[in-house]
Amino acid sequence: MNLRNELSSSEQVAALRLLDGGGTGGPTQGDRGLPTIISNDRYLPEVSEDILNAIIQQNDPPVVFRRGTDLVRITFAEDKEQGNTVRRPVVDIAGENYVRGLAGRSANFVRVKATRKGEIIETPTDPPLNAVKDILAMRDWGEFPLLSGITEAPILHDDGFIHTEPGYDPVSGLYFAGGINMPDIPERPTQTEIAQAVELLKEPFLDFPFADDRASLANSLGAVLAVTLRPVIYGPVPAVLINKHQQGAGATLLSNVLSLIGTGLPAYAEAMPGGRGADEELRKLITAILIAGRPLVCFDNVDGYLNSSVLGALLTTQLWQDRRLGSNELASVPQRTVWVINGNNVQLQGDLPRRCFEIMIDPKMPRPWLREPGTFRHPNLLEWVAEHRGHLLAAVFTLARAWVQAGRPLPNDLPILGGFEEKWLAVF
Repeated sequence: MNLRNELSSSEQVAALRLLDGGGTGGPTQGDRGLPTIISNDRYLPEVSEDILNAIIQQNDPPVVFRRGTDLVRITFAEDKEQGNTVRRPVVDIAGENYVRGLAGRSANFVRVKATRKGEIIETPTDPPLNAVKDILAMRDWGEFPLLSGITEAPILHDDGFIHTEPGYDPVSGLYFAGGINMPDIPERPTQTEIAQAVELLKEPFLDFPFADDRASLANSLGAVLAVTLRPVIYGPVPAVLINKHQQGAGATLLSNVLSLIGTGLPAYAEAMPGGRGADEELRKLITAILIAGRPLVCFDNVDGYLNSSVLGALLTTQLWQDRRLGSNELASVPQRTVWVINGNNVQLQGDLPRRCFEIMIDPKMPRPWLREPGTFRHPNLLEWVAEHRGHLLAAVFTLARAWVQAGRPLPNDLPILGGFEEKWLAVF
């Protein structure tokens, strides 16, 4: 019998040191207070299990998660905006190189060898690549927390509790990126506080020349709620169509206001693929966006007719599946993103009209981009929203908490939007 195969890695090290006259042993040279894993002369499943256990033990607070069919991590993409460095949290697949590096930071790896004189020599080594590949291929990751997505706003729980601590929230499965100072939310909002919250939420939209008095403003407020409370909406959400009759009316600005309130950053903009192969390109783009866990994405400057079976399918699904780029392997990713479409005279076709809600902007003047700043309530609107974001979020959560405490009432005349029923049945 090979005794080495009957012992755990740490037991093997202790036994070898006893044989070598070293006793049960203190720390070896370069010991970092981590478990030691012998990588040679052992069966692959044993080495893989030791590595997996070591990573799990070090994953507190969690940096590795399960998401769909992937093992993932959260990283930050940095960019320059108006001279300032901004960091966007994104979900990144934990590939071989990352997992191997993480293994090397979670355990000490050694190769052991007995000399002719009976001495035991331990040689530091790298985590074995075949074991890392085995871990990723077996997909036995039940001990890693499940990641539903990333949010850059506090998280509302079903009971009205608001999670405000940066990091992973095990109740919702969301990672809160933090970075926001928000006033205290009333424990039991009064009618006065509810009315004040509504008025504050209207403030960012008062300068927009909506084509109607009430519908577009109401839909703008609904879009803010959708972006901010999307993590606790159990089901698909219609896309937001910001439509206008001419350039420079403010659709891109409105997209950025929605994103700035919900995510703290301007909207992540993409061009809608066109021409031959547009659907295939759109599928690839959507898959990459969902893997990255972006909370809001805007298809900017869409013109004329828009009819896409891919986009229609996306808006009514909760789990998106598509082939990975350069592979026949399927990726399955939760669909938790809010999608915004803006453009000139956009005419939706196919199934898209019933899968979007519209905000119509109509300045009723030529060259609206030349309007005098002094005519606006907030001449630098994005700066104002960024400065008051904490209070705007507090208004959202005041309304949400009051609605939960009122028993989640729904209007009697609320229409059922086919394909989105779960949204209305279990919003929180």
